[in-house]
Amino acid sequence: MSTLANLEALEGTVLSEVTLTLKRKSRKLIITNDDATKELKYKFNVSETFATLQGTESLSMYFTTNQIILNGSDVDYRVWVFG
Repeated sequence: MSTLANLEALEGTVLSEVTLTLKRKSRKLIITNDDATKELKYKFNVSETFATLQGTESLSMYFTTNQIILNGSDVDYRVWVFG
């Protein structure tokens, strides 16, 4: 069993496309759309197409990356990065 010793918490409001650069590569991510009615779009590489989180939906996954690209129109978000 592995342990996740480092935590980076990011939150804010997406007004248009924004790239979050992480301090270290993640091992586990949790992305949450805090808006009840608006969609939050996300991807991990510029060449990917956006995936969508509906209102108040969360995504939890084990994934190694050092950036997350978010897109939305006045959408509140939270991102937890475990390393």
